[in-house]
Order: sequence, then structure tokens, then C-alpha cells
Amino acid sequence: MVLTGRYDHVIDEKGRLAIPSQIRNQMNPETFGSGFYLVQETKYLQLIPERLFEALANQQVTGLLPTEEDALASRALYSLSTRLDLDKQGRVMIPDGLMADSEHPDPLAQKTIKREVTLVGNRDRIEIWNRDEYIKEMQAVLTLKDVFKKTMHAKFGTAPNTGITFPPATSN
Repeated sequence: MVLTGRYDHVIDEKGRLAIPSQIRNQMNPETFGSGFYLVQETKYLQLIPERLFEALANQQVTGLLPTEEDALASRALYSLSTRLDLDKQGRVMIPDGLMADSEHPDPLAQKTIKREVTLVGNRDRIEIWNRDEYIKEMQAVLTLKDVFKKTMHAKFGTAPNTGITFPPATSN
């Protein structure tokens, strides 16, 4: 599954955010689970499919006596993450403390979200951005065309040998 696209949505007054049907339809519940984990970033929130989050968490076993750094990082990540279930209408409930207009803001929130958001498919997860911040971020990225091209080429420029061949292009 590769999640792509950009979707403008509004979080309703009860904190419910609709997950686009294009994304929900790609997610087989047997493979990806029936919910998400909400993980905070400094610029946006991430929705990571339930089973992917759990698989990644299970890879990070730290043993009985983790190092202080591992314990701190783990404590921060897991205490600031929240499991969210989809309701029958395909919505998740954003915790009130992460809403910018909350009467009870979370004092540890790394990012708060306004009502108007842009959901961005980013490979195996969904990013939730404040709409105006996403537009500014993307405008800044797109103005750095040379850096953007170089990074994209380094990341995706060399195609793996998949065995798939394409017919030669024909001229009109």
C-alpha cells in the first residue's frame, strides 16, 4: 500500500476528522488493522496504520534495562501517541488537547491543529497539516527546485530492476 494525495478537510466541532474514502479503500483491515496511531511531530500530526505502528514498535525491543536515551525516547514517543479507531462513517476523533482552539490544551503537545486541515498521503502514513502551514511548506519546497530535484533524484532516481519493461515511446 502506498498512500498518496492531498485532501482538504475540516475537523468538526466534536473533533471528528473524516479519513478520505480513497485512503480507507486501500487499507485492508486484515493487513493494516482497523485504526490508526496518532503520532505528534513538530509541524504536523501523523496517522500511522495500527498494524504498521505495532510492527515498528515491536522491532524496537530495548531489553530489561534500556539505556537512558532509549528509555527517554521511548517514553516520549509512546506517551505522546494515541490509538484512534475509525467510526462507522470513517472518521477519527482528534484529542481535544491537540486542537488549537481547545479550552484544555495539552501542555506537552508538540503540535496543535486548527479546524481546516490538509491530509497528505506520505507512503505508509497520513500527515495532518494545518492547511495554511502545508501550503507555505510546499511553496517553500517548490521554490528550491535544484535542491528538490537533487534530493528526489538521490531518493528515487535509479529505478530498481523490477523485470517490468515498457514499450519504446512512439513519436506522433
